[in-house]
Amino acid sequence: MSLLETTPADWEYFTKGNANLLFRYRGPLGKYTDKLLRVRLFNDLPDYVSTKTIVQYVKTNFEESFHKELCEQELVKVSPDFLTGLSERCGHTLMCDDYALVMPNLLRGVVQSVKLAKNCILHIAQEEGSEVVTLEFKPKWLYDNTRIYCRNCAHGQMQGVPRHFCPLDLLHIERVTGAIDDMFLEMKKDETKGILSYKSVLVSFFTNSDILHRLKRIQSRSTQSVKDITSAGDVTEELSLSMTLRDVTLFVEMRQGGTEYSESSDLFLIDGVAFSCKCYVIDLDLKANSKFRHWAKTEQKLQEYYDRTELDAWPGCFRK
Repeated sequence: MSLLETTPADWEYFTKGNANLLFRYRGPLGKYTDKLLRVRLFNDLPDYVSTKTIVQYVKTNFEESFHKELCEQELVKVSPDFLTGLSERCGHTLMCDDYALVMPNLLRGVVQSVKLAKNCILHIAQEEGSEVVTLEFKPKWLYDNTRIYCRNCAHGQMQGVPRHFCPLDLLHIERVTGAIDDMFLEMKKDETKGILSYKSVLVSFFTNSDILHRLKRIQSRSTQSVKDITSAGDVTEELSLSMTLRDVTLFVEMRQGGTEYSESSDLFLIDGVAFSCKCYVIDLDLKANSKFRHWAKTEQKLQEYYDRTELDAWPGCFRK
């Protein structure tokens, strides 16, 4: 597929990640309504990973494990002139890649976004008269913790971010309710009005879904420590796979009434009201092996945080 039928002017800058830019379609063609265009930001890594390589990597490594949760994405041919036009519209330098990705906009009609914690945002939208509430968050490193602080909470302390919920709690049924309460702890009272039912939906979802356990299981295939890596050649395929899954994003989309229920959705009854719940896994990008320096340096710095005396603001993490 080619984007020749559209122009850079049809695509409006939407948001930016560490490695990609997203544009949303604002042109007249119905086929692109509610679609996003994902293009690669410029980087000078010696082993740059192209969009086409990423698509093949996802298909080969994750299609079977996450077939229910994978977002539809279409590889599209883009010209250097098209990328230059996009770059001029957003002010960012793009990689001269032959391809880009067209994917659905999971945040259609968003009217309010509330940051709950680092890597955790709640989006509230009105879509065709109905409310859609979506939790966006990165589970990061999922494993059986044996230290005072898990890798996620140690990293938060190192970065000096406000204390937040521990993602590892969502792996244990008896701790899910507390984790969701913790997740919403910093929301103002006026912001929590009307979303209490959605908190209950999230408790039901994480209690019944195995998505985090699947992520954990594949992450654990590699037992290699990133702390002692000294070259790109030390990065095994298993470690590369693990590092990819340690940076994925989950979108948990919730709708009242269950009208959007499908085979890939879950249906929960909360106080007699049906809610459909659909989970998406995105950002399954292959990591360049040349990032080993960053991984090793970060892990070395974290060593002093794992077993610090518990802080009032950061209670120790669950140990199994």
